[in-house]
Amino acid sequence: MKSLIVILAAFVIEIPLFVGCASQQKKETASLHQQMGRAFLTSSNYASAIKEFIVADEFDPNNAKIKNDLGLAYMLREKYDLAEREFKKALALENEYTDARNNLGWLLVQQKNYDAAIAELLIARRDLTYQDGAKVLLNLGIAYFHKKEFLKARDSFFEALKDQRENCQMHSWYGRSLFELQQFEDGAKSLDRAVGFCKRLGFDEPHYYSALSYLKLKDISRAEARLEEVIKLYPKGNYQRQAQDTLEIIRNGR
Repeated sequence: MKSLIVILAAFVIEIPLFVGCASQQKKETASLHQQMGRAFLTSSNYASAIKEFIVADEFDPNNAKIKNDLGLAYMLREKYDLAEREFKKALALENEYTDARNNLGWLLVQQKNYDAAIAELLIARRDLTYQDGAKVLLNLGIAYFHKKEFLKARDSFFEALKDQRENCQMHSWYGRSLFELQQFEDGAKSLDRAVGFCKRLGFDEPHYYSALSYLKLKDISRAEARLEEVIKLYPKGNYQRQAQDTLEIIRNGR
């Protein structure tokens, strides 16, 4: 009888160890699929990334980081409803997961739900330990900009630039907010800085708004030079047509 008890005792002890081992194996398998998903995400293969993250989530359903990764992949595929669902699931698991909250905020900006975006991003901004705080400020500034709250937008971009002084988009948005506030001289300076950082990225927006700033300052020669650069350097840019039309108006007005 004693030996039976010993055997039973040993058997009872071994069950949790086996379960624990199986649970660890599932987490390791989930981690492997998550890493593969992130590799696909980096190479812009969003469909394959989504497949890997879904498998990872099945093996480790309480992992907030996997849900955040899946939400990001959905967002990049412009599956916004699915992305929002995953970001909110991640936050339900870890309410102070700032990366997921920042992603949710940016998603809401893209959906033009600016009030909800600002609410989420203001919470994210309170996390002083978050390493990508400048991104939160950039997203917050863009939300304010689209709401035409240009002072708040300008201040957000200014704070973001303290951490990332050579960021193309931050300089561009900061310059645009100054333009909207009719601070054309300072706006032109910021946009000209943005031109230097954005040119290699093929981003023509600061070039175009730099030209408009110089027009407002009645510096026609600089405005023309900027518009000509837009036409020459960015033949497939977003502001190609506007640059051509604006340049034609200037020259016809002489």
